[in-house]
Amino acid sequence: MKKRVRTRFRQVIFGYLREAKASLALAALGTLGVTLTELLKPWPIKIIFDYVLLGKTLPGYLSFLGGLFGSGKTTLLVTMAGTMVIIALLIGAFTYLQVYITSRIGNELVYTLRRTLFAHLQRLSLSFHNRTRSGEHMTKIVSDTNTLKDVFAESALTASANILTFVGMFAIMFFLDWHMGLVVLA
Repeated sequence: MKKRVRTRFRQVIFGYLREAKASLALAALGTLGVTLTELLKPWPIKIIFDYVLLGKTLPGYLSFLGGLFGSGKTTLLVTMAGTMVIIALLIGAFTYLQVYITSRIGNELVYTLRRTLFAHLQRLSLSFHNRTRSGEHMTKIVSDTNTLKDVFAESALTASANILTFVGMFAIMFFLDWHMGLVVLA
C-alpha cells in the first residue's frame, strides 16, 4: 500500500480543522437541525388535510395528538398553525447557526492560508521575486484562497445538507410504509 505524503497545504488545512473541532461540531449540529426541521415541515399540513378536513382516523404513530381532537377541530388547527410557526423559527435559527459558523470557519481558514502563504513568499529568494511580478502572486493567493473558502463554506455545506435530507426522506418513507420504500428503491 502506498503511503500518502502530507504536503504543507494539507498540514495547514487539517491543522486548522483540528483546532476548530468544536466549531465544526456546532456547524454539523446546525446542518442536522436544518435537515430535521425541513423534514418536519409538511407534517402539520398533512395532519390538517387528512385528519381535520377529511376526517380520517389517526394512525398509531400520531396517537399522541388524540387529546387535541377531543377539544375540537379549531384547537387542532390552532395547534398545527403554531407548530408551523415554530418549525419556521427553528429552521431560521438552525440556518443562521449553520451559515454563521461555517462562514466563520471558512474565513479563519482563508486567513490561516494567506498568512502561511505570505510567510512563504517572504522566505523566497530575491532572484525569484525578480523573475516574477509581485502583483501576480498576491492576486493568485487572494483568488485561490477565496475559492477554497467558497468550496468549504458553500459546496461542502450544501452537499452534506442534501445527503442528510435524502437519507432522512428514505428513513421516513420506510417508517411510514416499508413496502412502498422497497418499491421506490427497486
